[in-house]
Amino acid sequence: MILSINGQPAHVLDDSNYRDYLPDDDFRVKDAQGREFYTGLAPPDVGEAEPLMATVRWEDSGLIYFSEQEIKEHLEEMWRQKSSLMHLTYHTDSLDQNAGTCWIHGTCGAARCKIIAANLPDRIPSPMSVAYHCYSNYGVNGGYPSLGVQKFQEHGAATTELWPENGRNRRYDTEQSRANREHQWLEEIVETGSGREGFWRAMSAICQGHPVGLSYSWWRHYVYGCWGRDDRGEVKIGIRNSWGNNGYGDKGFGLLAGSRKYPSWSCVFLRMRQTPGQ
Repeated sequence: MILSINGQPAHVLDDSNYRDYLPDDDFRVKDAQGREFYTGLAPPDVGEAEPLMATVRWEDSGLIYFSEQEIKEHLEEMWRQKSSLMHLTYHTDSLDQNAGTCWIHGTCGAARCKIIAANLPDRIPSPMSVAYHCYSNYGVNGGYPSLGVQKFQEHGAATTELWPENGRNRRYDTEQSRANREHQWLEEIVETGSGREGFWRAMSAICQGHPVGLSYSWWRHYVYGCWGRDDRGEVKIGIRNSWGNNGYGDKGFGLLAGSRKYPSWSCVFLRMRQTPGQ
């Protein structure tokens, strides 16, 4: 079986090639074309962040924990029907990370994925409108995904029409953009944990139409998962990277396999709202 995305070969990052994506001491990594990107999950001036956001327990989420075989069957059916979140969002413009802000770009990308899946009007959440509440200089040297998710829950996200996705300027914090944030609110997440358990919970959620945020300490990077494939008997998780349309795989879509697919932290984006009170 040839894994493909829109007819193009799928990029697979696994134990054989992951070293090509290891960042240096300045959190920089270069892609296959030699372009440089900044990852950065742990800024030097910020200590370990506890996940303080409001969460729903897996047991109370209504999500089903599928067996490996059930996941394989769901993934192939979703692919046959072209109904995965990747299929729904493939032709949307990607968020274009230009600094070490994957920790919030991943969350905003997953949130947009959730908005589209709910058949709501496509509105692009601005990462910088959330990062504004987190760190000095908008966290361009890195940050913690759990804090980004928490601030998304507390403050919402303005759309990119009112706050450019990489607009690091307080002048965008206007009465209009603050009102706009109230229409994009992350209401519920399910913290799914790490390692193998976190992976299988994440895949179960993806098979039920929910995007997941995935943090990888070895990569110093945070992405979101929205699809997957069964390849040679192995379930591989499909992710969307925030390094722009061509920074990873096809329009940012690719696959993680082997031990590289097991997250160090993950969460399911369970419910979004776009209208206050709904």
